[in-house]
Amino acid sequence: MSDIQEDVADALYLIGALHQLENNIDEALLMFSKCEQVYRRRLGDDHIAVANTLFAIGSIKENLGARSEAMKAFQESLKIKRDVLGENDLEVGVLYFQLGCLHESRFEHDVSSSLLLQALRIQSLKLGEECEEVANTLLLLGQVYESLSKWDSASESYEKAVHIFQVIDANPIVVAKALGALGGVRVEMNEVVKAIEAFEDAIQLYQQELPQPEIPISQSPTIDDNLRQLHLDFADTYFNLGTAYDRNEDIKNALQFYRVSLEMYVKLIGQDSVDVAKTLNLISILYAKQCNYVLSTRLLKESLRIRELILGKENVEVASTLFALGVVHDKIADYTQALEFYSTALKISQSQLGDKCIEAAETLANIGIVYGNMGQFDNGIKQWEKSLLIFKQCGIGSEDPAVIVVQENMNVAKELAAANVHQGL
Repeated sequence: MSDIQEDVADALYLIGALHQLENNIDEALLMFSKCEQVYRRRLGDDHIAVANTLFAIGSIKENLGARSEAMKAFQESLKIKRDVLGENDLEVGVLYFQLGCLHESRFEHDVSSSLLLQALRIQSLKLGEECEEVANTLLLLGQVYESLSKWDSASESYEKAVHIFQVIDANPIVVAKALGALGGVRVEMNEVVKAIEAFEDAIQLYQQELPQPEIPISQSPTIDDNLRQLHLDFADTYFNLGTAYDRNEDIKNALQFYRVSLEMYVKLIGQDSVDVAKTLNLISILYAKQCNYVLSTRLLKESLRIRELILGKENVEVASTLFALGVVHDKIADYTQALEFYSTALKISQSQLGDKCIEAAETLANIGIVYGNMGQFDNGIKQWEKSLLIFKQCGIGSEDPAVIVVQENMNVAKELAAANVHQGL
């Protein structure tokens, strides 16, 4: 009778696996759950068969978005497998990886990094340091370190992943994605030249591997979603390359690659998208730096239209565009309009982020500049005083460049205001 029960459990497990392959998720989960019950009764709670079934259940729960249930199943499976197979078994490493992914999805970055390092240790020990599994773990670990703003560690993880992918002759698209991630971290580290190299290498791989669509993908409902996402990744890489040149104050190249990404975004997801609005915003700022205020204003207004349409009028991204419009209108001495844009941006920022947010301090500082340009020094000083107070409340000290500029503007305004009073006397 006991042998029959085991045979039944084995059969239930195989049926569940088949249903899972055929994407019959409800049936698969039902079979695995029944299988687990039989294994527990016949073999005990700490048997490896129970652990394997729990892993299958956890995988299904994870795909269904039931992360807490998935985590519970994986944790119990991990405990059993460590006891039965040992700490350094590959199956234990797989569970460390799965749990690391789950904790990262819950923004528990420190826990995730610890688990992924355990997975990495086992993979390196059992499979060698230059294998696909190690590279994939390094790639995810790099993302976790990014979330923790540990840029050096993120860069090291991505560099190792890129190296391994190249050594094992991995899919070029996988290499391109890893290079793109590495480039993004290098921008954050102000290693702009190295970032540009990584982005350019990624772009070359995308160009070699991705077929160019004959019609706008946004107009083709039958296009494969994976192919669409790959093209979006390609467009993001052009955008990030533009960002790197922008950081390097190379306006010509920044504009070139922003324009390429903009064209791709429109083709891929249409004009009314957050990516298009974001790119228009950055292009407009570069035109403003070139004193092309007419074109800058036109692009900013289009960005504003898109962001209000998609995100709503009270979104912080809308406030960002309004802030940029305030800057441009201040430059062309349209002070009334500049004040209106800044005031609306300030209202949104404080509504969404709180009265004492950095965005509010920055906006108040610029409102003070407008009043200063209008010769209304007393009004300007009032705005700068508010700005300095918020900077202080945000923990930003007197040595910060933004604070120094506000303080200098206020000092100059006080001198000019005093001079005007003296002349009046």
